[in-house]
Amino acid sequence: NYFTMVNITQDGALQTWTCTDFAEVISHDSKEFSVMANIRAEREEAEQESPPLVLVCVIDKSGSMSGDGIYGVKLTLEFVISQMSSKDKLCLVEFDSYTHTSLPPTQMNEEGKAKALSMVRRIKSGTSTNLCEGLVEGIRALPSISDAVSSVWLLTDGEANQGIVDAKGIIARLNMVKSEQKNQFSLNTFGFGSSHDVTLLSEIAQAGEGMYYYIKDRDSIASAFANCLGGLKSVVAQSVELSIHADIDIESVYSGRRKDTLVPKRSLRVHLGDLQAGEERNIPFSVLLPEVEPTDNMVVCKCKFTYYDVTSSSMKETTSDIIVCRPDKVSTTDSSVTGNLNIDKHKNRYVCSCACDESAKLGLHGDYHGAKQVLNKAIKEIEESISASEAETQKYIKDLKKALETVVDQTKFNTIGKYALHSISNTRNAQRSCISPCYSPSSPSYDTTARSAMRSNLKEFVAQYSPVSPTYSPSSPGYCPPPKRKCISPSYSPTSPSYSPTSPSYSATSPSYSPTSPDYHPSSLSYSPVSPSYSPVSPSYSPTSPSYSPVSPSYSPVSPSRQPTGPYSPPTKVRVAIVNPPEPESESTEPEAAVQLTGPPMSPEFCPCG
Repeated sequence: NYFTMVNITQDGALQTWTCTDFAEVISHDSKEFSVMANIRAEREEAEQESPPLVLVCVIDKSGSMSGDGIYGVKLTLEFVISQMSSKDKLCLVEFDSYTHTSLPPTQMNEEGKAKALSMVRRIKSGTSTNLCEGLVEGIRALPSISDAVSSVWLLTDGEANQGIVDAKGIIARLNMVKSEQKNQFSLNTFGFGSSHDVTLLSEIAQAGEGMYYYIKDRDSIASAFANCLGGLKSVVAQSVELSIHADIDIESVYSGRRKDTLVPKRSLRVHLGDLQAGEERNIPFSVLLPEVEPTDNMVVCKCKFTYYDVTSSSMKETTSDIIVCRPDKVSTTDSSVTGNLNIDKHKNRYVCSCACDESAKLGLHGDYHGAKQVLNKAIKEIEESISASEAETQKYIKDLKKALETVVDQTKFNTIGKYALHSISNTRNAQRSCISPCYSPSSPSYDTTARSAMRSNLKEFVAQYSPVSPTYSPSSPGYCPPPKRKCISPSYSPTSPSYSPTSPSYSATSPSYSPTSPDYHPSSLSYSPVSPSYSPVSPSYSPTSPSYSPVSPSYSPVSPSRQPTGPYSPPTKVRVAIVNPPEPESESTEPEAAVQLTGPPMSPEFCPCG
């Protein structure tokens, strides 16, 4: 072998091992020497029952989330609910200007799912974005369950504009609240559309040992959540940490993960978050080898992995001594000259991640030329490395070349670049897939059986999810009832099986209604549908006239046997009016009408009745 592998340890589902750049280094040389510590979760997801899941969804319902944002959130949450088992718990925290826990941690049995679905369907967009307080309440809502996998999801489409709004302040608040929690949890962030603060969400995810997901459009909404949920359902180890201790100088650690310096140059700790079935973490680092007397077993450093084993609900650790041979001369084999291809490959992964992160920072300051220079430099460095022809290394080069296309100008950077660059950087650094326009989550490098299966479940769910379908069943988890229709008639209902336009409660606003009165007016106060002598065609109709006949040519409202003795003021033309009446006792196909006489008051001595 062209590298040394020592102390391979298998503990249940986890395997740890270490390797060095060369099997031997000449004793009288002082040089930088590369080492790598590795941990892998080998368990097949299908062979184990997933641990209980506690999921807290912190939902931005500010005004900007209306439309596609709220639609995507509701679809996603309904899918998540459908995939949770009775041993899982879900909590919903909504925030805009204020924060509200609409669903406390609830067991996802049949009753709990029904309640959760009801809460999801009530989510409506509101006002501002108090992101920090929403996040704090979400973390504090986590219950203390020792044997569960816990995670907080932050779903937002904008920038924090109320409460603590700067990234430094939010991260400080986040770390303070995290320290209050007894159980470990991951924090994943989901940024919707093109207006969210990508830098803030990336930093929050990194501080929470989770992932940042860019939700570009409807097509990528649920896929990102399916990837994340599938991973959570297959967690094998939590709070994985690598401690490195050496009696010689530690020069560099090729990882963007959070690091704690314990003793400068001699001891440090790397935080690796959780480990899902089928994943591995590879941490290259370098030490400065001093000149020594020839020896077969020089201890370079000690590596210790500690983690919380989900299956046994206990903390575990494995320790390895990294050893190198220091002869007075070395063989001249190819491996002794070229070094370890596997270590070089993971160094290139780190170069790719750092270049994308640095390019994103330059782009945010408008330095697109500098952003391109950083990416081109990384491409050149990787192409000249000893592992350049490796399949995985070629993917890093492809990522960087695609990233170059997104930093050509301000428009391209703001619409695609800043999101794609952060996605690539986070993906390569964490060795876990996330959605981005430049990255395919189906890559065999980071995809797992559990995530792939969850995406398949998602496709089936979306195929059946149709809240606007007329045949959609109310029992479906995604059912959305149609809005109530307004109608003037109190008893009118277009959905009534016995509805008929000839019904006595038929509304005058019906498209097939045709009034017979040319002077119809619904505001008349004297309208009476029960008047026996009503005729809407009479221009001078008076319901009190005993001799009224609409066909009599000599009709006169003044009786011939009685003339007025005082000044006479004839009535003006009659105005006929109809209003909506109380429902009559007998059926009628047309509404009736009454009349109202309008005009100057009659002479007090005149009587039209004769």
